[in-house]
Amino acid sequence: MSVRLTMSVSGKVRWAKVDPAHLIPKAIDKLITQAYELNRDYVPVGKTGKLQASFTHEKAERSVKFYWEAPYANYVDKGTKPDSPGRYVPAIGKRLVNTELSPRRQVYQAVLARGYSKKEARVALTTPIKELPGKSIVAFKSRTPGYPDIEAYGIYEQRTKSIEIAAGGPHKAATIRHELAHAVQHKAGELEPSYARYHFPEPRAEYLAKIAAGQRKNIGTHPGVPRHHFSQHIVNLLKAYTVDWMLDEVRAA
Repeated sequence: MSVRLTMSVSGKVRWAKVDPAHLIPKAIDKLITQAYELNRDYVPVGKTGKLQASFTHEKAERSVKFYWEAPYANYVDKGTKPDSPGRYVPAIGKRLVNTELSPRRQVYQAVLARGYSKKEARVALTTPIKELPGKSIVAFKSRTPGYPDIEAYGIYEQRTKSIEIAAGGPHKAATIRHELAHAVQHKAGELEPSYARYHFPEPRAEYLAKIAAGQRKNIGTHPGVPRHHFSQHIVNLLKAYTVDWMLDEVRAA
């Protein structure tokens, strides 16, 4: 907020020995003193008092700017809308926005929401994942624990206890979600050897993987801060104070 000092006269005019070059700098000094007093009176102290203590100013030739250096001053003064996404943390001056979950947690939440038991869903958190050298994911590079020994498209795949995946693959996270979904399916008894031998249950796993990709952290919402409007209130008081002070100076001239 800033206050700029000007002088205007209306109605009857009388000559007064007033020097603007002297009056305005003096008025600014008086204004600064008054502003700091109003800051102590009207700005919320809170738990730490840091907001009130961050009040400062910048002087110019005919104006003065007042502001609070605390990063959350604007929120306290103007308030926030209810149910805004993410909790606001005054200590870091930021709102929580990290909504990402690991592929494991994404699958875990997704399958729980679709009726799998906690025991079945927990497989998504505990199944070992082995990263192999390589920059691209190739066919059958990722294997699902618990699969029976099968032969598909002329390639023999053995039962394994871990998911094996190329470390640098461009679709690494999506593939991990897909294979973890298969692991949960197997734990739930959905992958029967007679079925898996000739038909990969890919559509169901792909569906679960896509649903899992949409899972996000529940970081809550910020309930909102009531509006104090202390800056506008202080400006209004400063205006009245400045007018009264300058009139007194003119009368005394």
